[in-house]
Amino acid sequence: MLKYIGLIISICFWWGGASVQAQKRVQKVKAFTVEEKQKLQGEWLYHKGDNPVWAKPGYDDKNWQNLDPRLWLKRIKKGTFEGIGWFRIHLDIEESLRGKTVALLMHQRGASEVYLNGKLVHKYGVVSINTDTEVKYNPFGEPVKMRLGTQARQVLAVRYSSSNALRLHRNLNRWARTAGFHLYIAPLDQSIKDVIDARVFDALISIGRSGILFALGLLHLFIFIFYPVQRANLYYALATLDFAFTFYISYLHQHTHSVDNIIWLNITSYLLSITIPLFFLKFLYTLFNNKVPRHSFMFLVFALVNAAVMFFAWSATVLWVYQLICGIEALRVTIVAIRRKKKGAKIIFAGVVGLIIFTPLGTLAFLFPAIGQLISSNIIALMVNFGILSVTGTVSIYLARDIAKTSVNLRNQLDVVQELSAKNIAQEREKQEILEQQKEKLEQLVQARTSELEEQATLVKEQNAELTNINEEIAAQRDVLQGRTEELVVAYKHITDSVQYAQRIQNAILGNPEQIISNFDEAFIFLKPKDIVSGDFYWYTTTRKRTAAMINDDQSIIPAAVSLSTIKILIAADCTGHGVPGAFMTVMGNSLLDDIINSSHTTMPDQILKELDRRIIKSLSTKGEAKVGGRAGQVNDGMDMSVIMLDETQNKLYFAGAKNPLYFIRNGVLENIKGSVYPIGSEQYNKEKSFELHTIDTQKGDVFYMFSDGFQDQFGGPEGRKYMRKNFRNFLLSISHLPMTEQQEKVTQEFDQWCNKQSQTDDVLLMGFKV
Repeated sequence: MLKYIGLIISICFWWGGASVQAQKRVQKVKAFTVEEKQKLQGEWLYHKGDNPVWAKPGYDDKNWQNLDPRLWLKRIKKGTFEGIGWFRIHLDIEESLRGKTVALLMHQRGASEVYLNGKLVHKYGVVSINTDTEVKYNPFGEPVKMRLGTQARQVLAVRYSSSNALRLHRNLNRWARTAGFHLYIAPLDQSIKDVIDARVFDALISIGRSGILFALGLLHLFIFIFYPVQRANLYYALATLDFAFTFYISYLHQHTHSVDNIIWLNITSYLLSITIPLFFLKFLYTLFNNKVPRHSFMFLVFALVNAAVMFFAWSATVLWVYQLICGIEALRVTIVAIRRKKKGAKIIFAGVVGLIIFTPLGTLAFLFPAIGQLISSNIIALMVNFGILSVTGTVSIYLARDIAKTSVNLRNQLDVVQELSAKNIAQEREKQEILEQQKEKLEQLVQARTSELEEQATLVKEQNAELTNINEEIAAQRDVLQGRTEELVVAYKHITDSVQYAQRIQNAILGNPEQIISNFDEAFIFLKPKDIVSGDFYWYTTTRKRTAAMINDDQSIIPAAVSLSTIKILIAADCTGHGVPGAFMTVMGNSLLDDIINSSHTTMPDQILKELDRRIIKSLSTKGEAKVGGRAGQVNDGMDMSVIMLDETQNKLYFAGAKNPLYFIRNGVLENIKGSVYPIGSEQYNKEKSFELHTIDTQKGDVFYMFSDGFQDQFGGPEGRKYMRKNFRNFLLSISHLPMTEQQEKVTQEFDQWCNKQSQTDDVLLMGFKV
């Protein structure tokens, strides 16, 4: 009897233990709020190998082992995971969620098939133990619809493979230390919105940040190429380009679904992070010191150590310490430069401080999760970006100020040359008067001495001596004048060299025309300055416009995906004046357009013109000073301009003009789309300016022309008259059927033949493109 009672008690204990164990293996799925997501982090059951039966909800998995599905390869026993296996988790679904549709969010390092209650929910990649047939895919939490069953207890099974995980971990160590996955469930609508918002924000921040740094790096690289005396521009360009590539790789890391490629992106980003401090310190040393300090070799050694230990688990800590030490060294160099009163040291010091203060926030948020709960990830990302861009921004401010000072010195030198030229002309006139006087005096002396030659031989000798002295005086004056003439030639050459250098700077700012032309099927740019530098300029950029496709899920409309359509913005501008004054206006216009379009994201042509007009007037207005021909503070300088925005996805072209029109040719018919009667700038108008927006539905083969008034106002031809608008329109219509390369040749020939021996009247700009 006691034997049976003991057996019954043992069975009860076993049954109770099994119940407790089963209870531990069940994860409670509760009702969530709109913005809440729940991680499936209960006790996952695992069995290596591959058997389709393991997906069925009624399968007995009590002998399966507990295993974290993230698969930290260093923490699991050898032989546990051999490239493929099944995971199961039992869910206790709250009554309010039963039968409802939720979002399944997957993050993984391999390929998987997800089953709910034996039914396939979704496939991520292609599951296989064979590396050649397996397709790994990381969806980065893209929401997938999953309808829960109506019963309380449900089973979620995951067929999972990562065939080369062990080999990657063995060869790459910490760069391939995980091979598994983790899952979330969340409200469907909010999950879709979160993914769209996160990707739009990430694209704007990461791509915008990389684009700004890449543009700054190329600008300073071109400045070094054209003016290699200042080597600091080279090291700053390399550091900035390094930053740009690092941030772009960070963006690709979150959008590259190929799992193995992410590993190599991480390694590349790590190596780039090592070189950035080296280039930046070299920039500071070159800018503020005549030579590199002796202790600088330690940073190179530290960088090599970082590269050598990159496959160890603690290499991230070594990298962080290395970057911190480099930041302290940068701070020391700028402080020493401030004490020595080096030019620009205070400006760059502010950027270094911003980098040291704001950049570590991302690391602190990772180490201390409490910070991440107080401050949103977007705010942390913005502050980190502000810290990084503070350095590049302050250096750009310093270089812009240096270029401005150079321009002022150039203008002062021009004034000096004008004064020297006026003095030289006066001296030349004085020389001619002296020579005439001496000539008359010599003639009188020769006549007087000739009549007395026979009687006054002695006097003749004295007069000859006096004549010799006079000739020596004339020769001396001639030598002085020749020396001053040579000084004027040297000064003129210096001015010419300075203006030619300004031309190279202007060309660098405007960009290579071939790069702009390459963005169109067919196009050409004809720019012919009247002087060395031009008052006409072109401007181009490519940006993206977001559009969202919609799907109907039952009775609700859900944004399914976001697409970014490429739009092109092309501008032709004619500034007041030409030569150096006009060139300064082109630099101002180029800079303002960069800020309005690329920074403020203003893309519609009429809004671009309106904002540019406001900024030009604000920049050129004076306070309390009256300009010639205008009231106090009035701006009479500005520019005529035509702006187009081409949306090839929607087959639409938007145009607005400030005095300048747009010529549009379709099927052999030219249409003149007039711009506004108001220019950009010029405050003499008594009413508010308005710029009309024109919309054109484009067709294949349409040809468009944008231009300044230089071509049609050029004097020439047999009678020395203006070319005129009518002849200009007829000429464009006659060549519009030709390829754009041939059109450019025809334009060059027509302009040269018309000018003939006449000097060029104004800067000439003509651009054409075909859709």
